[in-house]
Amino acid sequence: MIKINKNLVLFSGLFLLLGTVLLFNLQKLFPLLSHASYYCQSFISSLSLPIPYYLGIIPFLLFSGFLVIAIAKLLLIYVKVRVFRKKLVKNFRTNTQFNTLLEKLQLTNKTYLIKNEKKFAFCLGIRNPKIYISTALLDILSTKEIEVVLRHERHHLNKRDTLTMLFASVSKSLLPFFPLISDLFHNYRIEREIQADAEAVRGLGDDKPLISALKKLLSIQSATMATASAIADRDTLEPRIYMLVKKDFNFRKFSMKNILISIFSVAVMSVVTLVPVQAFEIFHQEEDVMMICPHGNECSVSCKQEYSSQIRNYSESEMQTFITE
Repeated sequence: MIKINKNLVLFSGLFLLLGTVLLFNLQKLFPLLSHASYYCQSFISSLSLPIPYYLGIIPFLLFSGFLVIAIAKLLLIYVKVRVFRKKLVKNFRTNTQFNTLLEKLQLTNKTYLIKNEKKFAFCLGIRNPKIYISTALLDILSTKEIEVVLRHERHHLNKRDTLTMLFASVSKSLLPFFPLISDLFHNYRIEREIQADAEAVRGLGDDKPLISALKKLLSIQSATMATASAIADRDTLEPRIYMLVKKDFNFRKFSMKNILISIFSVAVMSVVTLVPVQAFEIFHQEEDVMMICPHGNECSVSCKQEYSSQIRNYSESEMQTFITE
């Protein structure tokens, strides 16, 4: 049975939903790209308000930039992960006792022991994630502590948390007008580590090895890769230790400022989405112009009648001038 990561659904859903709404709003502004545009309202009876041509280009430049940045960020992360993994695998080492532990936990061919002076253990990869643990970390941990660390990282591996991290980090950076995602991202990072800790403790049947391992990891620099799920993530260590000691510890926090900005952004996008807009092309002053009417049929009919009348008066004036000459 395939397990669905609720956080992956949450972040990918938010990214697709907000991205789709943004694209729909820009699509409504598409008529602004015409050669000349005019803004029409039913209460304007004599003269329409011209819209500068360059204003129609701005939303599409913004959207194009948004799309290019999203693709570039995904490609950059993918390349960084591949390069980093290749660099790590070059220093792959074997250890008989460690291999025995991997067989016990069914992590053979899923875990790499890396010869490195830095102390680290993390799950890394997008399509085919693996666990990487350094020899330096092995040197300071007991057998029980090594096992609990591996059980912790195995949880990330099975839940594909690295893929969720990718969607979460991209959503956070590309949707700045919805800063609530930053709070959701921070809470998710803590939640996933707490869940991995709980899974490791259940598997081992004792929380003391995990607590002692976390204490040793307090002075260790965590992995900086965006998609890495590291047990030594410094931003999450404190709430995780509190959770192990105090079972009712509440780690979820939301900034009131981010909530208000996000609500305002959603309100603006909703208004733009729900306001009816009609656009039609007419021939005016020897050029094609685009009329944009935000008040439905009444505005459209009013604009058409107004410009039909202007064109008729203009033609009659030309004819009168011709007759006079």
